Amino acid sequence: MSNDNLGKVLIQIRDLRVGSGISTCIMNYYESIVSAGFKVDFLLNRVIESPYMEMVEKHGSQVYVLPVDTNKPSLSNAKYIEMITRKDYDIIHVNISGLNASLALHYAKKHNIRFRIYHGHSVFERGSIKAWLRSKIYVNYSISQANYYAACSKHAGKSLFKDKHFFTIHNVFDVDHFEFNQQARNRIRTELNINGKIALGSVGRLSDSKKPIMAIKIFEKLYRSNQKYVFLWAGDGELRPKVEKYIIDNNLTSRVLLLGNRNDINDIYSALDLFVLPTEFEGLGLVFLEAQAAGLECFASDCIPDDVIVTDHIHTIPLEDDIAKWAREIEKHFPYKRVSGVDKIKMAGYDKYVEESEMVKMYRMIMEGGFQSK
Repeated sequence: MSNDNLGKVLIQIRDLRVGSGISTCIMNYYESIVSAGFKVDFLLNRVIESPYMEMVEKHGSQVYVLPVDTNKPSLSNAKYIEMITRKDYDIIHVNISGLNASLALHYAKKHNIRFRIYHGHSVFERGSIKAWLRSKIYVNYSISQANYYAACSKHAGKSLFKDKHFFTIHNVFDVDHFEFNQQARNRIRTELNINGKIALGSVGRLSDSKKPIMAIKIFEKLYRSNQKYVFLWAGDGELRPKVEKYIIDNNLTSRVLLLGNRNDINDIYSALDLFVLPTEFEGLGLVFLEAQAAGLECFASDCIPDDVIVTDHIHTIPLEDDIAKWAREIEKHFPYKRVSGVDKIKMAGYDKYVEESEMVKMYRMIMEGGFQSK
């Protein structure tokens, strides 16, 4: 163990972008880790300038960036990862999946980094043959090279690690930041020209697993019954061209608004009236906690973990149910009395402002020998 601090930690993550769920999870713990006395450095795929980058620079963390931003085989990346793992780290904490995660844990074991944590932020993927093979090869190999395990929920941990012991690390956040704000609601609704409308919305990556086109179809069904409905999607992703084509082909350009990545997601929740996300799978589903904190009625597929069902205002619907059933369920719960979910979210353990963070506790327990993986 290093003598000048509690220990040196290398955190591997794709980037430190605001808007990334994993980056937000790590950075909501970061200052508590540094304050506890750990020296923290980062191994990234890429640099995206953000307040998080400014934060790590302020605290003197070293940021290492792979030569090539790819998860495909790269000799230069492999050599770079091996070079970094030769440094005097006590802990490596891997928060990505795929080839680069496998390489980091492989070389960390080779170069005797004693504590090797594989942190799962999603479930074992089975959505397609390609996703299943990717998980089978890289996730299983990463698990074999790690000797400690963490997950964002019990559901994700059991999916990934089976009978191995693992830490459950809550994706904590500034819960108060998502309290309903009437002024923010008025500002956003004026900005988007949706005053007097019923705003149904989603927050998340535009990707197959989030089912954005299904969400829009649910909106379409509601709109046919009540033309006061509008639909907002905050977030971006590889499916955007396909989603944009669907919107144009179905003459929805004035009713469906793609907002892209936003730095004011808390205000977007205040502007919404209803939240829907028919996701195919979630390791946790932080957006559902944020939406409940903002007092929204939420509608999710039955694929979400129980960990995020914290209030009475979240309703799960079988993913295979038809669009009409989803629309009926939403209509059944609107209008409603908007009630803050902040206190319940805090009581469930998701508030970042706690006496000692779960990640600090994990690092301490591992280094003091108080937690043994199976």
